[in-house]
Amino acid sequence: MKTKFSALITIFTLTLAPIASHAFMFDDFLYGEFDRMDRVSNDSMREVIRLHRQQMNQKQKQSTAQQLNQKKVLSPRIKQLQNEAGKAYWAKDWETHLEIETQLASEGVPSAFTSLGTIYERGLGVKRDINTSFEYYYQAYLLGHKQAKASVLRIAGQLSKEGNIKATKIIGLVHLKNAENEAFRISKNIVNAFSYGYLSGELKRAIEYLTQAYDMGNIESAKIIASIYNSKEKYPDMHDSSKYQSWMEKVKI
Repeated sequence: MKTKFSALITIFTLTLAPIASHAFMFDDFLYGEFDRMDRVSNDSMREVIRLHRQQMNQKQKQSTAQQLNQKKVLSPRIKQLQNEAGKAYWAKDWETHLEIETQLASEGVPSAFTSLGTIYERGLGVKRDINTSFEYYYQAYLLGHKQAKASVLRIAGQLSKEGNIKATKIIGLVHLKNAENEAFRISKNIVNAFSYGYLSGELKRAIEYLTQAYDMGNIESAKIIASIYNSKEKYPDMHDSSKYQSWMEKVKI
């Protein structure tokens, strides 16, 4: 019994403890940075820390959801429904195809949301609806379906030109997510000749579209831009205290 207990303690020390330590160290880093920034108000400090913790919670929830969705996708019943949906698609039996994909989506299968996006984008047995199509594509993207990203950007681009605030903000968020992924790879020394240029380009696109969304009236976009300029460790080349302050002032307006 003592041997088993010791083994559990060892597992915790080698796995969970470093993760917890990293989280606390990041918060300590934030507080330390703020102590050295006299011009930043207490309200600004609390806001950035709140945003950081909110992002961490969202990432944890998304990771858990993706793991559960993966298990669903691998189940024999889901596989069978997907095969039936495929047969209905090639037979152009749109009613059956829509029914099965809707059922799969209700169970959280990511690819089903992409299929529903295609159905409404192309009007396959339903009235064509670009807004509904966009919502389905975006949900698929959030659930981790890689094929949905290109569709999200394509449809969001169309809607953004029509003045759609949500679509404009989402384009910025997709580019920011690309930047986050690249920054993570760089931190792990998984780099190539294009890594830093790609990171810089994605951050600039993210700020461009988030700025447009803010100009359209979305205050949340200003908070996100401020967080980019304040991410000294993640995006050292973008760190700019004056721009961070400027965007945080816009949040208070």
